[in-house]
Amino acid sequence: MGNTCAGPTEAPVGFFQTVSAAVWKPRLPPPDAASAAATNDNKDVNDTSKSPKDSKESSKDSKESSDSEASSKTQSTPPPHVRIEESSSKKAKDEKPKPNNDADKQMKRVASAGLQVASVLQTKSGNLKDFYSLGKKLGQGVMHRDLKPENFLFVGEEEEAALMTIDFGLSVFFKPGETFRDVVGSPYYVAPEVLMKLYGQECDIWSAGVIIYILLSGVPPFWDETEQGIFEQVLKGELDFVSEPWPSISEGAKDLVRKMLVRDRSKRLTTHEVLCHPWVKVDGSAPDKPIDSAVLSRLKRFSAMHKLKKIAIRVIAESLSEEEIAGLKEMFKMIDTDNSGNITLEELQKGLEKVGANLMESEINDLLQSADLDNSGTIDYTEFVAAMLNLNKAQKEDHLVAAFSYFDKDGSGFITADELEQACKQFGLEGAQLEVIMQEVDKDHDGRIDYNEFVDMMQDTGLDMGLQNAKA
Repeated sequence: MGNTCAGPTEAPVGFFQTVSAAVWKPRLPPPDAASAAATNDNKDVNDTSKSPKDSKESSKDSKESSDSEASSKTQSTPPPHVRIEESSSKKAKDEKPKPNNDADKQMKRVASAGLQVASVLQTKSGNLKDFYSLGKKLGQGVMHRDLKPENFLFVGEEEEAALMTIDFGLSVFFKPGETFRDVVGSPYYVAPEVLMKLYGQECDIWSAGVIIYILLSGVPPFWDETEQGIFEQVLKGELDFVSEPWPSISEGAKDLVRKMLVRDRSKRLTTHEVLCHPWVKVDGSAPDKPIDSAVLSRLKRFSAMHKLKKIAIRVIAESLSEEEIAGLKEMFKMIDTDNSGNITLEELQKGLEKVGANLMESEINDLLQSADLDNSGTIDYTEFVAAMLNLNKAQKEDHLVAAFSYFDKDGSGFITADELEQACKQFGLEGAQLEVIMQEVDKDHDGRIDYNEFVDMMQDTGLDMGLQNAKA
């Protein structure tokens, strides 16, 4: 069903460790029944003088104790299906070990593959419609608590197919003003008040705002390399409306997203206010023309970079986790229609046409060549991720160190001309081009590039165009 937020457990203290202790701590096994089994064994040895009838009953008790012990052990793989007789079930129920109160105090179990307590799916599907209608009459609503793009599906493949919300495993019925404390949801989409363990229906508005932000820009509004970092950004990070493609997005769209992602839930837009917003209303302020594609804007940005910087970003892209490049894999699959693992010129042209890009074939070919670092004639997945990568991620310290080490083969702390040639040869970058790059990046003109000069190159947007002109 829905996913629960999974948090790191490295540090022993701190807010997120508190959340981890309450929600994400691994399920503890029930109390060890070994001592009970040992007691039964000793009892059997001491009672060897008993009658056959007593021995039979003792053997039966020992067997039941053994069954109880086996059933209490945690397994790493699902057990085979077995048929349990009603009498055995009752015995197992009677012999169920007492709960460990100390363990219960340490954690709060939140179902990730089962149903939440009071989940709407606990209601039989045949009566769900009537139950929901009754809930509306009583002033109740449904809070999904795990809204994200994956939980929306079209009912068919036709152009006008209805869009449906799915996966109600974490959803609950609520009354106006009712608050909840269990931490559920998915990292990029969870509302800040959910992390603070005091929230209501407004958490779904936040998640919907995150979805709209991603649909408009292609990246989540709050991200980091770790889930703890994501949660910290959700709690205090700032929205980015400056980077591409936001300058080309209407003010109405930005106004809606900004008001849906207000951290104070009492000041956040309500569902009714969202539906009445000018950008959402039919015949409202939203423009009819397609917005500039995030793919197109980022390909243009990538094409303006000199090749050394592109190669460095490609090295960084190869080391990124799935969480760090969320959405880019699906974006790649949408363009790579034949699932070959490479985007051809024809596929890129059709992909850009779908989002309203009106470019000549020569312009699209230039964009493809700019991202085709290995000169294969197509864009593979790693090259695509490098071109689409948010530059803020590429400029993180650990990524810059890894990219610098790729060029600094001997670990001397400097990139020499020979090392630069060796690293860039497979990408067709050599000769005069390397000389120009070395002259531009080597600020102190000592014939080598140190780490600070490398970082300046990665962060300097003005240098890109200068080197492109030099190459031309």
